[in-house]
Amino acid sequence: MTTNDQVETLDFGADEGLSTGVRLGLIVLHTDQTIEQERAGIFGAQSDIVLYAARIPNAMDVTPEALR
Repeated sequence: MTTNDQVETLDFGADEGLSTGVRLGLIVLHTDQTIEQERAGIFGAQSDIVLYAARIPNAMDVTPEALR
């Protein structure tokens, strides 16, 4: 392992990100093909809401047993 004795600090600026309003996180099944369309129907064109989604793997057959 090598050691670097010099650290360079760079000037930077940041905006407020995608939204200064509401941020929602959603865990989505990999097989869900409709959540983006459903989200649009629920929240409409409200620009102060940002939806972050994380998809998780699941079986193609969505049954109570597969979801367990």
